Amino acid sequence: MKASSKNSIKSMISLVLILSSLFAIAFLQMEERRQTYYLLQLNKDLKKNIETRRNLEIKRLNALRPQKIEKEIQSRTALNQAQSDQIIHMPSTTLNSIPSGVISDSSLLSIKKEFVESNL
Repeated sequence: MKASSKNSIKSMISLVLILSSLFAIAFLQMEERRQTYYLLQLNKDLKKNIETRRNLEIKRLNALRPQKIEKEIQSRTALNQAQSDQIIHMPSTTLNSIPSGVISDSSLLSIKKEFVESNL
């Protein structure tokens, strides 16, 4: 009887081992599928973020076009284009003085910055 009980225990252990290995294989296959779906979702998010970044870069470059900036400055100030036959009279002969009505570089930069921020 002892030999038959040992055989039944061995067969029970082998059965448990086979079933547990089958469950482990099924679990690993499910985990692999879950990881694959997660990787697919990350790839979709990456593509969407790249496309969004590309669109924002295009918007930024369009906002910084010289023609658009010049048009915006002309609409906000009294700055006009110089004509080929136009004579510009400078009221002062010193290099450091800025004639009245001329915009300084800092005000042009602030207008450009406001324009870029409003278009993004």
